[in-house]
Amino acid sequence: ESEDTHAVYRWARRHVRPHARLPEPSKETILFWHIPKSGGSTAKSIYRCIGKTIRIASQPGEIMKLKHKGLVPSGQADLIFSSFPD
Repeated sequence: ESEDTHAVYRWARRHVRPHARLPEPSKETILFWHIPKSGGSTAKSIYRCIGKTIRIASQPGEIMKLKHKGLVPSGQADLIFSSFPD
């Protein structure tokens, strides 16, 4: 297997569709869907502890504002946590 195939879990490759293109971690920003009472606050604390830049977008209006400001292409955030993933 090539090194690129390890960027996607084997179960995701089989079950998640469409998967026409492999992720490019160096060019992408991770979005965590924060479901209340499911460990999201712990995950945020861990990522802050290891020095990651986190942006928390908690309302749809704020998410759209960040989209128009170009947050993801700017590279200013390593991770985005949101309760509204779509």
